[in-house]
Amino acid sequence: MQRLPRAKIQLYYDIISPYSYLAFETLTRYARLGKAHKPEGWDVDLELCPAALGGLHKVAGTQNITPAMNPYKRAYMHTEMLRLFAESGIEGSIPADHPSKDHNTLGVTRFLRILKDEMEDDVLESCSRRLFQQFFGAHAKPSEAVFLHTLCTGTHPLLTQEQLNNALQRSVEPSNKKRVIDEVEDLVKTHGAFGMPWIVVHRPSGETASFFGSDRFGNIAWWLGEGFKFAGPNPGKLSSAL
Repeated sequence: MQRLPRAKIQLYYDIISPYSYLAFETLTRYARLGKAHKPEGWDVDLELCPAALGGLHKVAGTQNITPAMNPYKRAYMHTEMLRLFAESGIEGSIPADHPSKDHNTLGVTRFLRILKDEMEDDVLESCSRRLFQQFFGAHAKPSEAVFLHTLCTGTHPLLTQEQLNNALQRSVEPSNKKRVIDEVEDLVKTHGAFGMPWIVVHRPSGETASFFGSDRFGNIAWWLGEGFKFAGPNPGKLSSAL
C-alpha cells in the first residue's frame, strides 16, 4: 500500500544555541506524542538537522549582530532563558562567558552530522539532547575532547567507545567538512536562514514555509491546519520522563 504524504518538519539546530535547545525539546515532545497517537501530539515526520551556526552567520552576514554582542540584550537573554527553561522543564542556564572561543561547536556539528547519516534517528536525538544538557546544564566546553566522550561514559552511555571513535574519525574527513558547509549555504540560499533554530515545515501538499526561533509553534500549528494544536512546550507534561 502506498504511503500517504505526511507533514514534515526539519529542525536545524546547533547545540550552542539556547533557543535551539527549546525548539529541540518542544518538537521532539510533540512528535513523540504524535507517534503514540496521543491527541495533543503532532502527526509529523520530524527530521533533526544539526548545522553549524557560526558558518550560517558567515554566509548570511549576521556574525556581528547576535544578541550577546549588546550588554543589555545579553543580560536580558540570560534572565529570559532561566524563565523559558523552567517553563519547558529544562534544567540549565546560559554559561556566564557565552559566547567564547571555548564554545566553538563546529567539531560537534560535524560529529552529529555523521550520526545523522549512519545511526538510527533516536540515537541522534539522544546524543543531541545529552550534548545540550552538557553545555547548558554542566557548562562543559564543546571545544574540549572530553565533551563528546560523555556520550559513551556514565551510567547510561549512548554510544560505545568504538562507535564514538569511528564517528569522530569520519567527522573530519574532507567530504563531511564540505557537506556541513554546503548544507548551511543551501539553508541560507534556499530558505533565507539567518539564525537558529531554523524550522522548515512541509505540508503534505508539498508547500513549505520557514520559521525562525523557539516561539513560533502556535503559528506553525495554524499553518499546518486542522489537527495541529499548540498547548505550550510541555504537552502531556513529558518533561518528567525525559
